[in-house]
Amino acid sequence: MTTHRSQSLFVLLLITLLFLPDFARAQSGATPVIDRGRGKEMLQNIKRALKDTYYDPSFRGMNVETRFRQAEEQIDKATSTGQILAIIAQALVELDDSHTSFLPPELVVEPDFGFKLQMIGDTCYVTSVKPGGDAEAKGLKAGDVIYAIEGFEPTRDSLWKIIYSYFVLLPQPALKLTIREPKGTFKEFLVKAAISQNKIRHIEAIINTDVRPSYYDLAPDTTVCRLPEFNLSDGDVDDMMKRIKVSQNLILDLRGNPGGLVSMEQRLIGSFFDHDVKIGDEKERKKTSERVAKTRGPNKIFSGKVFVLIDSNSSSAAEVFARIMQLEKRGMVIGDRSAGKVMTSVQTAFVFNTAAASSSQFTRAAFYGANITIADLIMSDGKSLEKSGVTPDLLLLPAAEDMANNRDPILARAATLAGATIDGEQASTIHKELYKAEKKAEEKANGKN
Repeated sequence: MTTHRSQSLFVLLLITLLFLPDFARAQSGATPVIDRGRGKEMLQNIKRALKDTYYDPSFRGMNVETRFRQAEEQIDKATSTGQILAIIAQALVELDDSHTSFLPPELVVEPDFGFKLQMIGDTCYVTSVKPGGDAEAKGLKAGDVIYAIEGFEPTRDSLWKIIYSYFVLLPQPALKLTIREPKGTFKEFLVKAAISQNKIRHIEAIINTDVRPSYYDLAPDTTVCRLPEFNLSDGDVDDMMKRIKVSQNLILDLRGNPGGLVSMEQRLIGSFFDHDVKIGDEKERKKTSERVAKTRGPNKIFSGKVFVLIDSNSSSAAEVFARIMQLEKRGMVIGDRSAGKVMTSVQTAFVFNTAAASSSQFTRAAFYGANITIADLIMSDGKSLEKSGVTPDLLLLPAAEDMANNRDPILARAATLAGATIDGEQASTIHKELYKAEKKAEEKANGKN
């Protein structure tokens, strides 16, 4: 069995991409279009934004001029659009910063590999498999342990880079997965992607989203609220709290929540305390300032018991909220250690000026951009959550059997602690209902029937 390595992944993985075919070319067999002019335009605009706004004046030890000059020289030698995208992405990935990354132009096709994966503890699992897809046909199952993706071992430090490279930056028509079986043997799968020519993968960071919270009343005094993102306005947060206040116990499900607006983070925290709470200090390039959540007042706060659910995909504002609940001894945090991606960033978008080559992979994209970190957040206990995350008060992980049998032991345990006993299967059903309600609200907000 070949030994799989994750050493120097954030350098090696994107270099590996340079030798993979472009997705569109792999589908059509066409000769790649070399759009070096647009590549250099993207590179220079992103370099300028980085130099203007990045929080660390030393750029974490990177000589920006030298590094981006090297990238420009590499673009001169590139033989495909995919190589150009990888070269630009590599320059930012080398900062090893969770909130600084290249947002490439949209692709003309959207691949769907038919499965989801996630770190559970320190192990990467298949968490779900779409019915009818190639992954299911090949025998991939929820609960399978992923030992390697394209030869790279997924870890808490490397998984986001693997997903960024193979799922976002330059998706491939097929992925090679190595599954570790319970008996210790290995099995390899080549999973083909289902291709949509009609859907376009947009730069999500540049598009306003409207993902709403969803609710489920376990009992007259216990409410489960699934909060997918921190994207709500002040008024929406207040509406959410009005809905929650009817209960004495709140289970706030932040699993998979990637964070979002600092303003919402502050408003939500202020809705749980009868006094102002210092969240931490934001260390920017030229100044340090306090981040404070102001109380919403005695008549607007939720004063009942709080149980916060997190997992390895809970990031940024979701982590900050959970940690404040711990530091202020306001609620119990249950689940898995969070992502450890807690910086403050801005999203910069650009419009192409350089004329595109005919039939370019970029022709359906007007925008590209970058996430750039503008501050590190030092929590009120003097520590940063970056790369460490939030360790739950009650560390509770789903087992492979739970994933395979659609059980949610984390929500079930929280419900029991709140006094509304349910089992893992019932909890999973509730979680699915919350997800359906979330999607329905999202479609309604986006004007879909």
